[in-house]
Amino acid sequence: MKVGQISQQCVNAGMHPDTEVAVHPDFPDYYVTDSGRVFSIKQSLIKGKYIKTISPSVTNVGYVVYALSDKTGQRRHKYAHRLVAECFIPNPDGLREVNHKDLVKVNNRVENLEWMSHKQNQGHAANADRWKKIKGEDRKAAMEMINAGMDYRQVAEKFDVSYMSVSSMAKKNGVSRRRNTPIETRLEIIRRVGEGELPYRLAKEYGLTCAGVVNIVKRGTPKRK
Repeated sequence: MKVGQISQQCVNAGMHPDTEVAVHPDFPDYYVTDSGRVFSIKQSLIKGKYIKTISPSVTNVGYVVYALSDKTGQRRHKYAHRLVAECFIPNPDGLREVNHKDLVKVNNRVENLEWMSHKQNQGHAANADRWKKIKGEDRKAAMEMINAGMDYRQVAEKFDVSYMSVSSMAKKNGVSRRRNTPIETRLEIIRRVGEGELPYRLAKEYGLTCAGVVNIVKRGTPKRK
């Protein structure tokens, strides 16, 4: 079904009316969208039935996670990519792992996901040359671009490597993702999220990942030097 058929509140929160949503069988009090977002279904004597946006967290290795209550009332942490796959992608062979086709862990849109066996999933990462490194003079040029504030994804595209390779290289050279984002940009992101703007929209605007925006907000107001 479509978001527009469920709640104008979801539309007002930034969801396109034609976004597909489903109720996960293990989590009946939530709507899962085909883009990887989750809404809780609330009931109030005053408001009646209403929809509330659920904010995710991001694991240390970059996966988007939601804390949800299952149908028994038990609190469980669930990966966004598994929620989407279980709701929207048939799995007749009973495969156990969900693969991100583009290797970007925060891109949980249904078209970017597929069921795989563990062996297939490992092979996909290897065939994609996930950890190809930037070497020699190219490495020096790439670090200059990063220190000048260029987005990691743009650097990755320029040197035909993965985002993770660039992030790893920058980290080894003492540059964190947070520091690579100018302080004025971080302050603006924190302010706008506090005013209710959605992380995925800000990520697109500032050339960041959704996880990057979430981490900036989680770390709080940076100190000016």
